Amino acid sequence: VPIFSGAASSSMHISTNIVANYRQSYNFENSDFAISFMIRPTAVSTHPDGSVIIVKGGLSDDHGVNSNGDIISYPDTPKTPYGVTMNSSYELEFTRNNLDEVVAVSGSLIQNQLHHVVLQKSGSSLYIYIDNVLIQTADDLIISSACANKSDIYIGNAQTLDRGFDGLIDNLKIYPSTLTSADRSLLYHTLGRGTTVVG
Repeated sequence: VPIFSGAASSSMHISTNIVANYRQSYNFENSDFAISFMIRPTAVSTHPDGSVIIVKGGLSDDHGVNSNGDIISYPDTPKTPYGVTMNSSYELEFTRNNLDEVVAVSGSLIQNQLHHVVLQKSGSSLYIYIDNVLIQTADDLIISSACANKSDIYIGNAQTLDRGFDGLIDNLKIYPSTLTSADRSLLYHTLGRGTTVVG
């Protein structure tokens, strides 16, 4: 079970060079997607922008051809197809950012309590479910296809290593589609929450 300490060395990331079709598989852009995970925060965030739970963002290179026909590298713009953070009030926030606009949904967590969270983009809306209860919805970005980036996915901290999370993040699953109510219920009841007991 991944326990994060908030330290700069306490994080995980999925690198672009080890996952096949990374950009297509994990940007989602204008497509539906869902993120499911268990979380138990043990301390508040000290960073003004909150602790990172999971984010596809940070610095990366893009490539182009200059007027001389040379292939050049240049910094990719810091668009964020999805980011999940927790602030000093234990509020979880799910955002999408295409440089021109930011949209977010949020919900409250309780310190030292295990929660199951589902975040999803379905059609033109964003949703946040905590412990199998719909907490908030919002209209998605009008030009959500502009959210693509080539950055890595960071879990438990940002690429800058200064937004560390304290607590547990487990059973993180990223789906290239939305989850039905039956899907969410099954995850809630089998990933450490709900009423299912085995043994």
